[in-house]
Amino acid sequence: MSNSYEWSYNLNPFNPNDASLDNDEDGLTNLQESHSGTNPFLQDSDYDKMPDKWEIENQLDPLVKNASEDLDLDGLSNLEEYFAGTDPNNSLSKLNLGDINGDNAINIKDAIIVLKICTEIDIIETLYPTTFLNEKIYLSDVINILLITAEK
Repeated sequence: MSNSYEWSYNLNPFNPNDASLDNDEDGLTNLQESHSGTNPFLQDSDYDKMPDKWEIENQLDPLVKNASEDLDLDGLSNLEEYFAGTDPNNSLSKLNLGDINGDNAINIKDAIIVLKICTEIDIIETLYPTTFLNEKIYLSDVINILLITAEK
């Protein structure tokens, strides 16, 4: 890593071991972040709701807000491709319903995250913060979330 990159992000240019660290836990080492020009303390350097690692893996620029673009002209934006688990460069890639939040389970939390992103309603943090933090979501919560989403 260049000294200027390390200084700009308050890393230690005298410590070669910090190159292998992953400060933001996004799967990219500080060295990889420096090569990409991304912020080693943010999982999404351009704030477009797509992680830097995913953008890099899919030949997108992690420093440009490109969530609304549709590179493969399949009708899905890059952000929709990210949440669908499809390839933004291949119009033949298919929807991959899966584990959105990385908890090794496909469940209602994954659906809530997708609803939150697609509708830009911060349901969990504003209405159900303790429910979500305590890992308990009841049927009544799901119904309320869906009703609020339908109203928007």
